[in-house]
Amino acid sequence: MTTLASSTYVLNKKYLYFIAYVASIGGIFFGFDAGIISSAILFIRNDFHLTAFADGLVIGSLMFGGLIGTLVAEEVSNVFGRKKIILLSAIIFAIGELSSACAIYLWGLIAGRIIAGFAIGILSIITPFYITEVAPENKRNMLLGIHQVFIMLGVFFAYIITYFCALSENWRVMLQFGFFPALVLFLCALFIPESPYWLLQRNREQEAASILEQLGFGAGMLAWIKTNLADSRGDWHMLFKQWLLPAAVVVLGLAVFQQFMGIGVIIYYAPTLFVLAGFRFASNAILATLGLSIFAILFTLLAMLLIKRWRRRIILLVGLAGMALALLFLYQGFAFLHQMPITAGWLLLFGVILYLLCFCLSIGPVLWLIAEEIFPPRIRGLAVNVTLSAHWACNMVVVATFLVLVQFFKPQGVFLIYAVMAILGFIFVYFLMPETKDVSSEVIEANLRAGRKSRDLGNANGQNTNNLWGN
Repeated sequence: MTTLASSTYVLNKKYLYFIAYVASIGGIFFGFDAGIISSAILFIRNDFHLTAFADGLVIGSLMFGGLIGTLVAEEVSNVFGRKKIILLSAIIFAIGELSSACAIYLWGLIAGRIIAGFAIGILSIITPFYITEVAPENKRNMLLGIHQVFIMLGVFFAYIITYFCALSENWRVMLQFGFFPALVLFLCALFIPESPYWLLQRNREQEAASILEQLGFGAGMLAWIKTNLADSRGDWHMLFKQWLLPAAVVVLGLAVFQQFMGIGVIIYYAPTLFVLAGFRFASNAILATLGLSIFAILFTLLAMLLIKRWRRRIILLVGLAGMALALLFLYQGFAFLHQMPITAGWLLLFGVILYLLCFCLSIGPVLWLIAEEIFPPRIRGLAVNVTLSAHWACNMVVVATFLVLVQFFKPQGVFLIYAVMAILGFIFVYFLMPETKDVSSEVIEANLRAGRKSRDLGNANGQNTNNLWGN
């Protein structure tokens, strides 16, 4: 695919940033719900007398809805348009949150969370699509990074709300607050344009040209999109080509390890972990988690500044080693909890902060970079969709099984399992992961078609020049 030189247009940056910020509000949905339910579950357990399995169902039901949403998102947005689906997703999320808040029976609570998760899953696909389709190539990574920051901001706002609601132990009010980000997205999305890509696919050239003009693009962008439109979406049949298998193994392997190292537990069960660690009051556990959300925001911003400059392999190897070490700190913290509570508390706090730092700077964002870089342009969108679906499915399994595993292995045993997964992830990256930074898609595709091993995909002429840290 050819690129369009930035010298051929004068970008309307204010309008573009407004569009990106509005579209990224969908990221707040995910972070907000994660923060809300992780705190609300402390009180929902008592009202519904939840078993460990039912507890996992309540939290994991959001991921089930998200998985369904990712599977249908592209098709429905291709039919109705990106903007309409963003608006509809805001409505669906509000319905899911309010119905969860009003649930009398457990099945009603779970159903409401599936509905909310469905909206989040759709937005997790549509938001990157939409931003990519309205932004120039040299701005896309930065604007897509806004979406990641908004997820963490959603977590932060949720913990502020739940801290004050925890004083009255009213979990229904906590969930009702989910209506407000949905309202903000709906009202703001009324003022964003439709995707020019989608309009051109529907032969609505005049409308697409008008939007591109508002964004500051000239006639050259319209012609460029028309020329490259055929390459912007692939065919589902391409996903099953044998020559793509090495790329699929790398990306799906990273997606599985990303979740099976316990990030969902840290996000969704942080207040529960602090209660298990000896916090007497739920409000104090939520306040401690609020502090962690501030660290998460800072680490995400740091990742935006540094991640594009570093080699992928060194980022992943160092990050996975750090996550394994952090999980061992958590293992030791829970193991020493009764014998040395003060020492154990510091180990737990340090372990969680180190874990978040390593995750936010490594496999958290790098998974999506690799998915973008390792697949040929024509199949890239579909491949990212499949990766995201695997992400939701693995997240659902980990979150739904955590408390059940705690019953069998105690908290320290579960974190030891996650530490082993981090070590296996390190081995996976060392032996199978190619270096893709500054490697053209043409080189990677040529190596894929030539049947090169996954580790050699980033090497010119297929030569195995990888060392420990990359090429």
